[in-house]
Amino acid sequence: MTTSIDIDAIIRNAQEAVSPEVLEDHSLYAFRDADGATVLLETPGYTREAKRAEQRAAPAMIARKVVVRDVDSLHDYLRRNTAQTDPDDDGDGISAAHAHDNYGELEVWADIDARRITAVLDGGPGHRRHTAVLELKHSAEWKEWAGIDGKLFPQVQFAQFIEDHISSIGEPSGGILLDVVQTLTARTKVDFRSSTMLANGQRQFEFTETIEAKAGAKGTLAIPAELKLVLRPFQGSDQVVVTARFRYQISEGALALGVRLAEPQRVLEEAFDQIVAEVGETLPVRVNHGVG
Repeated sequence: MTTSIDIDAIIRNAQEAVSPEVLEDHSLYAFRDADGATVLLETPGYTREAKRAEQRAAPAMIARKVVVRDVDSLHDYLRRNTAQTDPDDDGDGISAAHAHDNYGELEVWADIDARRITAVLDGGPGHRRHTAVLELKHSAEWKEWAGIDGKLFPQVQFAQFIEDHISSIGEPSGGILLDVVQTLTARTKVDFRSSTMLANGQRQFEFTETIEAKAGAKGTLAIPAELKLVLRPFQGSDQVVVTARFRYQISEGALALGVRLAEPQRVLEEAFDQIVAEVGETLPVRVNHGVG
């Protein structure tokens, strides 16, 4: 008959025969001793204190709002602050399996009214306090042309603006525009009387130049019907073509000129949609339209 002492001996022998279990990359092992207690065996390559120090150094929660100005900067921040990309990835995107950190899933929101794209790195059930925001700012050339949109200016002031911004005008050629600018600048003592539309779409103004306080030579001034501007709607965005139609007014012989941009809001919306598409190209999550 087997006694309790014999049973205990059998249990101890069985426990001692069990192979140690590898817990940490062949540097930490667990096994049971003769009394049945679990024992951890550390090799020189593993130190529990080092692991604990590493865990203490990692923040329990990241509270940070980063603001960037272009798509590349947003992509770079997301790559470096979400989980690591797949080892076989080329580094250009974030894998779907790793599109989150320890505290929530990646969310991306595009707000067309605010011209802003917000990436929430700890979204979902997370804290939602770690964000990267692409805040789009208008380029200098867009702000300058938008600043004169729909306004009329004295001929010399308008001519100087055109001359200063010839580099952002695609059509007509710079040579044609310089001729217009020089005529507007030189003919300051003139009396504009009428305008007619030419067959090529240009507007022709007739004027009489004052010479020594008397009516002198008569002449004409032809101005293109419209300009084709090549502008960046936002800093860091691609250039787009924007039509600017000439406006004029003759009052008591004085000529005032200006331009009216064709559908500037539509141009901005299309440029924003293009940026949203660029942001979404390398992300594994959908870019939602709205405010997250």
